[in-house]
Amino acid sequence: MRSLGLLIRDLLIALMLRTAQFHELLTYKSVPELPNSMSSVKDLVWLLVRRFVDVLLREFGEDVVSVAVFGSIARGDFTCTSDVDVLIVMRSVPRSRFRRYELVSRAVDAVEDLRCELARRGMYTGVSP
Repeated sequence: MRSLGLLIRDLLIALMLRTAQFHELLTYKSVPELPNSMSSVKDLVWLLVRRFVDVLLREFGEDVVSVAVFGSIARGDFTCTSDVDVLIVMRSVPRSRFRRYELVSRAVDAVEDLRCELARRGMYTGVSP
């Protein structure tokens, strides 16, 4: 039987795999050179989400109960001023916001190159645990 974490990851990936181009992006180890358009920004955003979730699942495994992408990114109607809304439900988390940030800091570090590339293209992402 597959673990809950793997099932969540696979479901999230299934939602993201909308185009063959995005499927190719998932295999990149670094930021690919893409045309500077909103569709390429969308691909980078979903790549950022997938990498972020993969690191969370590696770090916390079964403690990750659920991950949900919501808001304009999930709907597909985001703009360069949109944020990336990711809800992470874990079995237990510290009450302190600083301690929660410490929990996800490796996942945030893992997507720093993508955050920089998005900023270069005019979309700025932050982290609010």
